[in-house]
Amino acid sequence: DMDKIWPTYNLKYLENGREKTMELAMTFADFAVTEARFRKHFRKVPRDAWNDNMVQLADFLEMDADEREGKFPFIWAVDRKQHLSRVLVAKPIVESCEERRDFWIMLRALAGAEKTVVEEVDVESKVRAEVVGRITQGLMKLAGGNGEGIADFVVGETVAKTTPVAVAEAPSNNGNGDYMAPWLETDECTA
Repeated sequence: DMDKIWPTYNLKYLENGREKTMELAMTFADFAVTEARFRKHFRKVPRDAWNDNMVQLADFLEMDADEREGKFPFIWAVDRKQHLSRVLVAKPIVESCEERRDFWIMLRALAGAEKTVVEEVDVESKVRAEVVGRITQGLMKLAGGNGEGIADFVVGETVAKTTPVAVAEAPSNNGNGDYMAPWLETDECTA
């Protein structure tokens, strides 16, 4: 399953003479414990030493640094008699698991496997704002304006527009054509 960080496997073991199965995350440590070259990074814990400070490695990897304080990561394994046992994982293997987890997350992101979740609230608010904007624009057109400025304000768009300059109409002067626009001539005026 591409959505999971770690694939899973079934670990079969004997408990009180009965065969049982446990589904576990297959981390890098679960592989490494089977390799002779990594043996120095693992320690089997006697059953009487099991305690609440021991955390399964897959869960340990999801914790932040503060939560990890005082916790010991372990993986489940079976001995030669098929009895369940806990194996402590050393820090270098934990770090290797983190590297492989991060690499997997990066690969999924590059492949586009990460699904983008669109919040319904966000979509709903955008649709509502668009509808309100259209209604407002329609009302403004009915009232005699073009409604663009108010519609943009309601919708929340911040598109830079050129502001039209209000141009005053020249006085008619009763239509005789003798009107002359005022002219200012100074050093400060560039027009």
